[in-house]
Amino acid sequence: MKKPNILFLMSNQHTSRLMGFNAKCAVALLLGLCLHAQGAEEQNYFSHVTGSAFDTGDATGLPNFKGTLVKNAGDSPVKDPYFMEVQAEKYSGFLRQRNLQIPNGLVNVSCRYKGKPGGSFEIKFVKNEKSALFKIESEGWQEGSKQLLFEPTVQNEAQLDLIFVPPKGGGTLQVGDIRIEPVLVQFNTIQGAGYQGVGPYLLKERSTEIYALESEFQSKPQFVEVLLPDHFDKSKKYRVLYLLPVEAGQGVQFGDGIMVARKLGIQNQHDLIVVAPAFDSQPWYGNDATDLHRRQEDFLLKAVVPFIESQYPTTGTAEGRLLLGYSKSGWGALSLILRNPDVFGYAASWDAPLMFTEKQFGLWGTKETYGTPENMSLYLPSKLVSERAGPFQNKKRLVVAGLKLFGTFTDAKFSYDGPSHTEAFHELAKANGVLHDYDPNIITGHSWNPVWMEPVVNMLIQLSETNKRP
Repeated sequence: MKKPNILFLMSNQHTSRLMGFNAKCAVALLLGLCLHAQGAEEQNYFSHVTGSAFDTGDATGLPNFKGTLVKNAGDSPVKDPYFMEVQAEKYSGFLRQRNLQIPNGLVNVSCRYKGKPGGSFEIKFVKNEKSALFKIESEGWQEGSKQLLFEPTVQNEAQLDLIFVPPKGGGTLQVGDIRIEPVLVQFNTIQGAGYQGVGPYLLKERSTEIYALESEFQSKPQFVEVLLPDHFDKSKKYRVLYLLPVEAGQGVQFGDGIMVARKLGIQNQHDLIVVAPAFDSQPWYGNDATDLHRRQEDFLLKAVVPFIESQYPTTGTAEGRLLLGYSKSGWGALSLILRNPDVFGYAASWDAPLMFTEKQFGLWGTKETYGTPENMSLYLPSKLVSERAGPFQNKKRLVVAGLKLFGTFTDAKFSYDGPSHTEAFHELAKANGVLHDYDPNIITGHSWNPVWMEPVVNMLIQLSETNKRP
């Protein structure tokens, strides 16, 4: 491991093609670690605005809207010449600015605010699906800051909204000195065969460590987030639970898997390391037929897993590598272990489209992942469970659970017309002598949520623990 380095954030115009840079600089850019000369100054998006800069309509579709700019008379701690005042009986929202240019990487969102205790407000970056939540906890002016993580894009633009939820009976919110600033980060560079990473950086509000990982298998560097047990001991060897995402990048439209795991205390309850990798396109966990920079299976196997095992004390064996997913990532968990039984020890899937075939090529990002229907056919769980049943016939290694979204399909593109995918895959696995635990009755919303994650993780860990016994 090399000695720590410190860099700053480069502005977006210089980050449009990361792969054209020296590898070390490219990954550094992803974490927000280089500085453009002009970017060193504080950027103030509210200082010199006038009333015409605000959308005077109901910009976010929320009722009871009243938002005005108030000239700062100097009797508050706000430094800007104006601050914003919002009145609401129930909740209110308005648009401050469309096309807001924000830095890549780690960003600190700070402001000064005043309101009635019990209320709260969000500064929301709509296009990026990020928001900073501030709670009003006392009388008088308060200061607050939140860290957000923005992934690299050619143009990292946001629509900035303010959403105010007043306390019971309504109230007034005053907000000023809003700043959106890059975070100065200290990091290490880590070099390995097939990858290079920078990090870790501690995300304090999430209690996780995050790295940026560059590899030939993805078109740009990707974040890898790690949740450690509270009493992490470097002298121990830990199992690793890989939470497989259902969205590209840092998307959380369908929940935040690693934060659900943290809320449940999975890392402490089962004494393991939880890892959430990211991918640059919709993850179906295959390799593209022709694009060498869109190989999700290789990225996980040849970059993420060896990277994690170079940085943390893990068992370093298949028995200590567990996969968890739902929907397309549940498909991915079973596809990955069936194709790579010597790499991964156990896998669990909840409410996944396990009976999809290459006839569904083109749906939900499958074309972008696989390239051709013929290539997609190499990753079908419903096909692999028959072709590669051998390593799973003498020991339980799979969990198949849940029914919510994927039941009977009659779409013309979808030839399968039967019971739920979960049940159908269960019957197919039984027919091929594949041992597995099965529970179709874990039913909840189709997202990362504790209602299904807790019991499914428990089933997965139970398999691992049972097989450790003599």
